[in-house]
Amino acid sequence: MSRYAEAFENPRGPGDARPTALQIIQDKDLGGKLTGKTILLAGANQGIGLKTFHVLYETRAAVFSDVRSREKSKKSNRQHNRRFQGIRNLRNALKRHIGTNHLAHFFLFQLLKPTLLAAATPDSCSRVVSVSSMAHRASNIRFYDVNFGE
Repeated sequence: MSRYAEAFENPRGPGDARPTALQIIQDKDLGGKLTGKTILLAGANQGIGLKTFHVLYETRAAVFSDVRSREKSKKSNRQHNRRFQGIRNLRNALKRHIGTNHLAHFFLFQLLKPTLLAAATPDSCSRVVSVSSMAHRASNIRFYDVNFGE
């Protein structure tokens, strides 16, 4: 069982006993240890994606991000460029809600799958990690307007 399991049994919101992603990176002694590895994050210009970007950057892996909004990307880059050199952003052509938030991740994985499998070794496997927030629980699915056109 994970050493963090007990902390997750009774979550009390931000600042409770659950470890942050940075604490886990530090506990696993991964700071600066992923040099030469490549990480691609989808949607890392704000929120949980940006926090994930910050933490993964501490491993010294080459971290890339695609974003939906060029303006948000520029704003994020300006705010964080001093701290993180080499931020790169890939433009995602899918702008629609379902395509961006669901199908694009699956499609990206399908495009990367042959390379991930070819790059894997017994000592260093390839990984795909999906990160999500619970924000979707705050509202029902609007099947009549999935692109939020109204």
